[in-house]
Formats: sequence, C-alpha cells, structure tokens
Amino acid sequence: MPWLPAAPAAAPKVVAITPAPGATVDAATAEIRIEFDQDMDSRGFSLCGGGPAFPKVSSAIRWQTSRVLVAPVQLQPGHAYEFSLNCASALGFKNAAGETLPPLPVRFFTREGAAGVPGERETRNRRALAALRQAVDERYSYRDRVVQDWDALWRRAEKELDPRAEPLAWATQAGAILAAAEDGHFSFKTGETFVPTFRVNLRPNADPARLARLVPGWKVFGRNLAAGRFPDGTGYVLIGTWQGSDAEFAPLHAVLDELIRLGAPGLLVDVRANSGGDERHASAFAARFVSKTAGFARQRVRDPQSPEGWQVWQTREIAPAADAAKRFGGKVAVLMGNMCFSSNESFLLMMRHGARARLFGERSFGSSGNPLPHDLGNGVTVLVPSWQAADPDGKLIEGTGVVPDEEAKPGDSSERDGILDAARRWMEKR
Repeated sequence: MPWLPAAPAAAPKVVAITPAPGATVDAATAEIRIEFDQDMDSRGFSLCGGGPAFPKVSSAIRWQTSRVLVAPVQLQPGHAYEFSLNCASALGFKNAAGETLPPLPVRFFTREGAAGVPGERETRNRRALAALRQAVDERYSYRDRVVQDWDALWRRAEKELDPRAEPLAWATQAGAILAAAEDGHFSFKTGETFVPTFRVNLRPNADPARLARLVPGWKVFGRNLAAGRFPDGTGYVLIGTWQGSDAEFAPLHAVLDELIRLGAPGLLVDVRANSGGDERHASAFAARFVSKTAGFARQRVRDPQSPEGWQVWQTREIAPAADAAKRFGGKVAVLMGNMCFSSNESFLLMMRHGARARLFGERSFGSSGNPLPHDLGNGVTVLVPSWQAADPDGKLIEGTGVVPDEEAKPGDSSERDGILDAARRWMEKR
C-alpha cells in the first residue's frame, strides 16, 4: 500500500463548446456539443436554465464519449440563448473521480431568418447609431449620472459596432458599450428578445426556507406569494413580485380581507425579494392601508421641446381604497432590502408616506427610470429611461435608494431572521 496519500484529482475543464460562447450561428444548428479535458462521470450532467432563453431540446441528451456531451436542439432565428453548465442547485457534471465542474454560463445567438442586402443593412445600422445617440442626448433622464464623456463613448461605438451586423448582434454589441451607463432600466429589444445593457446582480436579504420555519401557518400561493399569522394575531405576507395578472394577486387581497375580518392588530409586509413589476398591483395593495390621499414621490420627464430640457416636477399621490371596509387599520411594518428595485421602491414610498408604515431592513437598490421605446430603424428598439424619480423631499432614488426607518440584517442563524425580529419587536409595542 502507498504510504503517501494520492494527489487530489484536478477539477474538469471545458475545452470546447459548439456553438461557442458569444457566437452568432445559423438557426439550423442542430446540436450543442461540449468537450471536456478529461474523462467524465457519464451517469449525469446539469444544463441549468429555463424559459425562452433556454435552448429547446429536440431529443435525448447523450454522452457521445466519456469526454463529449451532445444535446440535440431546435433553435429559432434571431434569438438569444442562455444556459449554464452546472449551477449552485445542480452539479451533475463531474469527472470520474467525483470532482465537479465549476459553474460555467454560456450565451450565444442565432441569425435572423432573412439575411437582407448587406449594403442596405450597413446604411440602416449607421443611421441607427445616429438615432441612438439622439435618443440618449434628448430623452435619457440619467444621461450625466455616470458617464462623463459621451463623445468618447460614441467614438467607441463607431469603432466597435459592426455595420454589417444583423439586428440581434447589433443590439448585443450596442448593449455592451452602453453598459457604461450602469442603468438596469436601459435595454434593447429585437423581436421578442430583450438585450440588457447592464445586468443588475440582486440578492434578497431573506431566505424563504428559513421564513417557512419562522412564520406560523406558512402557506404559499402560486409562485410569488406566501402568508402566515403569529399567535398574537399579527399577519404576515410575502410578495415576491408585482408582475402578474389580477387573478394571481387575488389571494393576497383575500388574505388581507381575512385579517381585517379577524381584527388583526398588525401586518408584516415582506417585499425583500421583490424587484418590481406592474405598479398597478403595488398601488392597489398599498391603497388598502391609506386613510387619506398623500404624496409619496415626485417625478420629472425629459423633454427636448422644453427650454430646460425637462417637464416640470410633478407629485405622485396614493389615494385610499374606495371601500372603507377594505382598509386595514392596524400597525404595518414593511421588510425591505437591496433587491427592492424599480416599482417596488415606489411601493416602499407609498407605504411610508401614504400608509404611515415603518420600514425595516436594508437600503433598497435605487433605480427608477420609466423606460420608453425608440425605434432605431434597423430592427432594433432602444428602451430609454425617461424620468427622474424622487421622494417627496426631492431626493433622487436612482443610485441612492430608499433608506429604512430602522436598519437591520437577517443574520446567519437558521433559526432567526434579524429583520423579521426587529419588525416583530416594534409590533409588540402597543
């Protein structure tokens, strides 16, 4: 027997992927091929992802050899595809010794169905760049927030944008350049595919598994709503998004109806994992805590026709629900954090200034742009943030966020949630 322990096996690496990451390929491409630098455990694999960005698998994925995995696919023209080899929740790619492949994201694109005439495409793309520059100069509400030298950025665009590129490739190139603006609301669209300029990495300061243990009577409604009730009668609702149909939010209002009927002394509203959506749903829910109309935010819109380049500041208001019987009269605490973004930040301000709720947790992300579409004439539409949003005192939300009334962190204990605890302590002060 050897008296020295065997050296640990080297983690596997990918030596080739077809289509290559970042490549633009023909939609007729029939398979994704992944080659590794060593023998792999062919009993499993993990291709992570989902939704329209995940390639449609046309038949069984198979190990062609111990080093090559082949995934037959059916691709659409003019589309952006994304997936990951392994991810935090699935680590099926392992070598023969059991060492896992570090997660590796992959993104590629397919060409448009019709190639078009190259000369005409070049003309359209050059005009599109001019139209993009005009939209930014005249309509972009945060034009000067981050980028200090737009002339230099446009020179870079003239150099790096491929005038022969098809719409999706052109939008992707332009998006990479405009990432310099660091604006999560600034994006491009071609067909049904959205191309962001800046990917916002948001992580909630809440753990659903922990909350399910801590909140009595935990019940989940659909994908993004949950509710519970503490022994003293205080209610709890978790709202994971404001995006969805009226029917999807009906359970939320039903829970509130029941709390009103039972005379609940208070309610904890947890929106820590909510990064926005349809503000109509946010305001319809917030209105049920408002006793009289109140201003919760201010806004002004970029307007090149105005001498100042802006329309006048306007106050945004939240009005109470028309049916007084639908209004909750108990104490209200809102749990918030860095993942609170966009229309959910409007909700925070509605609850603070309209519902007189107390906010607990960590500062919100700080981004509210109301992006509007501008057709660039080359098959690409740019969505440009059009307004500046501020709190009632005129403090901009962009890049600053909403500060909680009481700062708290969730903590590392699997049996406690520091933000929930802080809100509960306040609730108990009758």
